[in-house]
Amino acid sequence: LKNNPEYLIAAGSGLMLFKIINGKLEFLHTIKNFKGDYRHIEEDDDGTFWISERSKGIIHLTLNPEKDSVINEVLYTEENGLPATLNNYVYKVNNRIVFTTENGIYSFDKNLNKFVKDQEFEDLWENEISITKLYQAENGNIWFKEELDDPRIKNKNHWELGLIKKINGKYEIQKKPFLKVRNKINSINQITDNKLLVGTEAGFVIYDLENTKNFEEPYPAYRSRKIMLEVIRKAFNLSDFEKEISFDRLFPSQDYI
Repeated sequence: LKNNPEYLIAAGSGLMLFKIINGKLEFLHTIKNFKGDYRHIEEDDDGTFWISERSKGIIHLTLNPEKDSVINEVLYTEENGLPATLNNYVYKVNNRIVFTTENGIYSFDKNLNKFVKDQEFEDLWENEISITKLYQAENGNIWFKEELDDPRIKNKNHWELGLIKKINGKYEIQKKPFLKVRNKINSINQITDNKLLVGTEAGFVIYDLENTKNFEEPYPAYRSRKIMLEVIRKAFNLSDFEKEISFDRLFPSQDYI
């Protein structure tokens, strides 16, 4: 907890209070007046708690000073500014409470008592985006899991991994380097500044983040033509002195690919 770092509140089947005693985490008690199975909980600056329930909305809780009972519970849904009642999750990014939804990232405006598009991230995406997971590493990198419609199969979704990174004071999105784990993402954990661990259906995948290749920069097409023509020349055992056979129709003629 923010003001009592030796204490920890965990969500699961209800809420449970733990305390670090002699270096070990020990269970103290279950918090009364609150039931349900929850996975996401975050403490706000004022000591209250936000909990996300995938099928019901967002829950705001106030505990008594003894932290053994819930004394106030408020459920927020689509009527309170959320784009939908379903598929909302609470996370903490840049020491702020934010909420991922079917239409991007939201925050709670206490003056308006409603959810609004988060200004820090509002302009990152041109279209609506459904985010089901958000995770910030110690070095500030913000990773997200995006849910998209699968164009190959009707009424089926797939998931992609993306990185929100601040470059020259401005956030940018990177997704192309991580397309290999598309539709297989279960967990995200940046274990060092240069290593990302992704839990997938087939096991763990480690990304080396030291690779500085810019996947968003257009690749000159003449380079790919040169490489592929050399591959064909070797495959057909063509001599360097033979008249070159043209395979240009196989490769793009634009400047970049």
